[in-house]
Amino acid sequence: MKIDIKTANYEAKEEDFGGSKLMIKPFPLSKSDAGLRDGVLILTGENNFKIFNESLESWDIVGADNKPLPCTPEVKRKIFDFGLGEVDGEKMSEFVIAKALNRTHKKEAEIKN
Repeated sequence: MKIDIKTANYEAKEEDFGGSKLMIKPFPLSKSDAGLRDGVLILTGENNFKIFNESLESWDIVGADNKPLPCTPEVKRKIFDFGLGEVDGEKMSEFVIAKALNRTHKKEAEIKN
């Protein structure tokens, strides 16, 4: 077996979400509190917020006042808790979590092959 650890990195990648640029980095699985139950991955709300908060590095989003919305844990918590920032039926928090976990799992699969 060969493992190329040079290809695994935690750098953020720009993703488009509803015309806004989000910088999302992969979430380190070593930080996850998730568990398996009957072969199903169980993620708690607390764990999902942790993924969302740590993986979303920056954005170019504006608030209702047309001023830049700061990318702080407090603002991200409100977006997460209230499901704000929806595009085509997908919440921004769901999008970020999926991208963060997908990059981690994709990287693992690439390393395995």
